[in-house]
Amino acid sequence: MFAFFHSRRTIDEALIERVAASLARFDSAPFSIPVHRHLTGSGQSLFANRADISRFASVEAPRMPWRPAHSQSTGDVLFGGWIDNESDLRERLGANARHIASGDNAALYAAALDCFGGDADRHVVGHYAAAAWHEGRGEVRLVRSPWSAPPLHYFRDAAAFGAASTVPALHACGLEYRLNPRKFADNLFFNLTEEQGWFENAFEVKPGTVVLLSAEAIHRHRFHDPLEPRETIRLPRRADYVDAVDALLEDAVRSTLRGTHRPAMQLTGGLDSTNVAARVLRVLPPEQPLDSFTFGPHREWQGSTADRFFASERDGVEAFARMHPRVRTHFTDNADGDFDTGLDQMFQAIGIAPISMLNPAPLHGVYAMASEARCDVMLSAGMGNCTFSSMGEWASVEYFQQLRLIQLYRLLRDSPIRQTSIPRFFLSKSIKPLLPLALQRNWHRMRGIATPETALTMVPLRQEAMDRFDTEGRARAAGILSDTATHHGRRQNLVNIFARGDMNAGDQELAFRQIYGIPGRDIASYRPLFEFCSACPTDAFIHDGQERWLARELGRGQIPESIRTEYRTGRPSSDWHFRLKRRLPQLREEIQAASKEPFLAEIIDFPEVIRRIEQFPSEPRFTQFETLAFQMGLPRVIMAVRYHRYVKSRQSG
Repeated sequence: MFAFFHSRRTIDEALIERVAASLARFDSAPFSIPVHRHLTGSGQSLFANRADISRFASVEAPRMPWRPAHSQSTGDVLFGGWIDNESDLRERLGANARHIASGDNAALYAAALDCFGGDADRHVVGHYAAAAWHEGRGEVRLVRSPWSAPPLHYFRDAAAFGAASTVPALHACGLEYRLNPRKFADNLFFNLTEEQGWFENAFEVKPGTVVLLSAEAIHRHRFHDPLEPRETIRLPRRADYVDAVDALLEDAVRSTLRGTHRPAMQLTGGLDSTNVAARVLRVLPPEQPLDSFTFGPHREWQGSTADRFFASERDGVEAFARMHPRVRTHFTDNADGDFDTGLDQMFQAIGIAPISMLNPAPLHGVYAMASEARCDVMLSAGMGNCTFSSMGEWASVEYFQQLRLIQLYRLLRDSPIRQTSIPRFFLSKSIKPLLPLALQRNWHRMRGIATPETALTMVPLRQEAMDRFDTEGRARAAGILSDTATHHGRRQNLVNIFARGDMNAGDQELAFRQIYGIPGRDIASYRPLFEFCSACPTDAFIHDGQERWLARELGRGQIPESIRTEYRTGRPSSDWHFRLKRRLPQLREEIQAASKEPFLAEIIDFPEVIRRIEQFPSEPRFTQFETLAFQMGLPRVIMAVRYHRYVKSRQSG
C-alpha cells in the first residue's frame, strides 16, 4: 500500500500523520509507516509506503530516514504488489539490476523504467500498481498491471493532486467526502467499467492502463487489452496442453510461495482449488503441512439446492485431505455472521462499496481462522473458471458453425444439464444463441421461461435516475448489456468475463489484507496462465462430450476421482433463504428509514424494494429472478444504504 501527494501548499505534520494512519488503520501493533517529504519548485511532494506483507511476517523495521526507490529516467517510485518474473527481468536488465536486493520490487521496477521507458510494463510480469514521480514535468505516472492488480485511486483539484492504494488515503490528503451519484447508480447497475471515482474529483486506474497525472491534465493510455484477438495456440498433442498448464500452475505457486512460511488455502470440493492445492503440496517441502479453510452453510439450515449443485463443500474437501494427509482442514459455517458481516470494516479499509463486495462475505470466517493460525498468505483459485477450468460454453455453437457434427453430437448427448431430447437441446444450445437477443427472449416467453437481465433486476433503480445518468446506454456502450447471447462464441464469452473489468476486486482483497493481516494470492490469476488459456483452442476445454476436460485431466492422479468426475458444482450461500428470512423485519425497517434519505431516494426505487420484502418467498425456489431479486438484490440494497450512512458519518466528523 502506498500514497503519493503533491501540493502547491505546505504539507504539514498533521497531514503526514493522517496519511500514515490511513495506511495502518487495522494494525494492532502499527508498523512505522515510512513517509518522505520532498520540496520542489512547484510545491511539496509526499511519499508514504506500507509493506505488502503479512501481519505475522518476521521483518525488520524500515530504516529511517526512508526514501522511495529512484529511477534515473523518471524519479521517485512507489510500488505495491509483486513481480513474478524477477529472475527473467534481472537477466534482461543486466548490470542495471546487480545492485538491487532480491525481492526489492520497487527498485527493480524503477530499473525497468530506466531500461525500457514507457514500455516497461510490457516486460514486467506480476500483480502490481506503481507511481513514478517526474519532478521536472510535475507529473506522476500511475499504472496497474494487466488482468489483475492491486487498486490505485487518484484525485486532482485546483491546488493539489495525489494517488493512493485506498480511497481513505486520498481523503487524508484532502479529497472531500462528496459522493458521486452517477458512480453510485452505476455500481448498483453492476457497471464499474468507467474511470470515474466514488467521490467527486476522484478516479480509478484500470488494469493494463497508464495514467499521466499533473496539475494541468490527465492522460490515459491502455497498454494491454484482454479482449485483443490472440493467435490460437496449436500444440501437437492434446496432452501437451495439460503439461503446459501444469507447468504454469507450478510456476505460479513457486512465485507465490517465495518468502512465505505458512500458507493457507481456500479449499472447496471442486476442480479449481483442489488442482491448485495439489500443486502447492508439490512445491512445499515434503514435511510441511498445508492448512485449508472452507466455509459452508449454517449448521441449523436443513434445506436443499438445485440438482446441478451441492450445498456443502465438506465431503470433497475431506476426500482431498484423505488423499493428501498433509492437508489440515478447518471448517466454518459463519453461524455468528451473515451477508453484512464485516461491512463497516470493509468501508473503513477501502472507503468504497463495490456491488460484488458481498460475494466474498463468507470469507470473513475463513480469514479469521487463518489469522488465528498465524498463516502468512491466503491462496485461492478464484479465476480458475476463466483459465484452466473453463467449461467451454461456446463449443455447441462453434462445433455447429464448423460442421464438426460428431463432436457436437457427443457434447449434446453427454451434457449433464440436458433434460430434453437431443434435437431440442441442439436448437437450444446451437441455434438459439445465433438469433438476435429479442428473438431469444420471445423464444423463452413462448416456453414460459423468465430471462431477467441481471443489471435491470438485481437492484431496482428509479427510471428518472437512469435517464439522468444514461445508466443503461453507457452500460450498453461498455459492452456489459449486449444484444448477443453469452454463449454466441468464444469472443462473446471473453467479453462477458472481461468487459466489466476487475469490479474493484483488488480493493476487496486489500480490505481483507488490512482487516486480517494476510495477503491474498489467486494462483489462477497468474498472467502467463491467463494469456496461455485465453489462446487455447476450444478442444482443450471440451473433448468427446466431456466439459472442463483440461481441468479434469490436470486432476488425474492429483485429486480424488470423486472430485475429478463430479459434474455438479458447489453453490455458495446455499442457505441464503434461511439467513435472510429470519431478518426480514429488521431489513424492512432499515429500508423504510433509508427511503427518507434524499440522496438514496433519488436513485433507488424503494417502493419496489419494499414490495420485494413483502413478497419474499416462504420457501426458496431456484429461478433466475429469485436469485437476482432476493438472494443478491436485497443484501446489496442494504449494503448501499449502510455505505451511504458511513460516508455521511465521515462528512460530519
